[in-house]
Amino acid sequence: MVIKMTHPLKGNEKVIGLNFLENKAQREDAIKARDTNTIVMAGPLQLVQGSEALIARVPVYLPENNAFWGLLSVVLDIEKVYENSGIIELQQNII
Repeated sequence: MVIKMTHPLKGNEKVIGLNFLENKAQREDAIKARDTNTIVMAGPLQLVQGSEALIARVPVYLPENNAFWGLLSVVLDIEKVYENSGIIELQQNII
């Protein structure tokens, strides 16, 4: 399970060639998504690009023979998730 494509490419060039099976932090969740054919949420994780994120992994299977094709990963910047959820503002009001 090697990353061959990403969008946008700009700023994400470092992930091309990343092998989930050789990445200790991401291996287990990638295999779980593949083997259970379910969406698996992971994180927060430190990304190769340097930031932290939540990652939803969606397994993709070919319709003609149900063979595993790969994973679609949706990456959510954890700081933006916190900001948009209001957690940071709530925390500031408590302290």
